[in-house]
Amino acid sequence: GPQGVVLGEVSKQTPCALEALYFKGKKGPKHIDLPALGIRVGVGICYDNQLRYLIEDVVDSDVDLMLMPHCAMYPEGLPKSIIEEWGDGFQALPSRAAALLGIPVVMANHENGAG
Repeated sequence: GPQGVVLGEVSKQTPCALEALYFKGKKGPKHIDLPALGIRVGVGICYDNQLRYLIEDVVDSDVDLMLMPHCAMYPEGLPKSIIEEWGDGFQALPSRAAALLGIPVVMANHENGAG
């Protein structure tokens, strides 16, 4: 909040295959209430955005805005057609989520070229 108070915490629930070698996921709420703005913000961290439970939680939580931070890389060493197909699906993720949820969706990706 404006006074530096933590308003909520969202953790990644399901690490992708490589991450699962080093990290454990953590269940918990997938939204943060922002009382000063009168809104509830859904947050899906990276791979969680591609899993059904996140969408169900967001719908059940009646969020007003969805944030989708990622750090996804394009797969390397695969045929160009597969890489392009993966990239197209990844870049379509926020617009598909916005259409499904009926709310604005903001997606940011750390890796160059993937979103």
